[in-house]
Amino acid sequence: MSQRFTAQGQGRSVKLQFAQAPKPRFTPTAYNSPPNRQVFELRSRTTQADLFAWPLSRISNLVVAIRDGAVAKLKMALPDQEPQIEKCLVGRKADGRDEAPKAARVRILPLPSIGHVHADHAIRRVLVEVPAGCLVRSDDVFWAFSGLELTGADSASRPDSMLTATSDNAMLRHYGLDGQEYARWRTITPAALPEIAKRRRIEPTRRTAEAKRGVERATEQQRAAVSVIQALRHAEVRVQIDSIRVQREPFDANGERVEAFAPGTRFQKERLWHVEVIFKEPVSGPLLIGDGRYYALGLMKPVTDW
Repeated sequence: MSQRFTAQGQGRSVKLQFAQAPKPRFTPTAYNSPPNRQVFELRSRTTQADLFAWPLSRISNLVVAIRDGAVAKLKMALPDQEPQIEKCLVGRKADGRDEAPKAARVRILPLPSIGHVHADHAIRRVLVEVPAGCLVRSDDVFWAFSGLELTGADSASRPDSMLTATSDNAMLRHYGLDGQEYARWRTITPAALPEIAKRRRIEPTRRTAEAKRGVERATEQQRAAVSVIQALRHAEVRVQIDSIRVQREPFDANGERVEAFAPGTRFQKERLWHVEVIFKEPVSGPLLIGDGRYYALGLMKPVTDW
């Protein structure tokens, strides 16, 4: 501002020259803005009136199929935004470099059917979350998922399905997306914890000879509980914890043991644990923990009947 006026010339011919200050440039910045959400239904391509039930144990394969289909659709429509598409939907560029910030990644969240003691936990709906800092417009992302046809090895033995957008958000309340907060949470899909939490593998033919003693089992569970604290921190959950419980068996009667989720993923079954966490203060959902949270592993639900 002090240099807006400069003198030019000498003597009586001195003139003052005025220089206009550069105009300010503005850019929108999101602070604690909620993500844009859209629920999609899995429907059969042959009879679209019927919801398509995807098995719970193949939830990670569903995420990969949906993600790859949406990425291919976006690249074809927006070839100039290919780097941004790779970073926000896959998490990195195609060559594996330049990983995107976690807060900027699109989250694909299949929703198992829960809410009743007889619910079968099959997947019929998918929630897509686009964070405010995403490098790709949310309406473009939702367009890529809408009408997406799912084909491949996982659907070869059953009719192909497709995604259709829906305004029915009733299922979201079962995952803590009803504006309320809850203190007790349990996994529906097991959390993939770090290597330190891996259980000792027992050869199936030597179960009796290599059986674990109670002390070893307690040590494994203790290591897993410590890893849960780290997983919560990585998921940006900063609330203090009252208690942690880990096990291989599901908490619900129609759930699946951890071993069923390992095939087709990069996570060993010994790293998978079902987790129950009781916080000292209630938190809101959705809540996913562990290394496989972008593959829908570590998906948790609030528990209200306790």
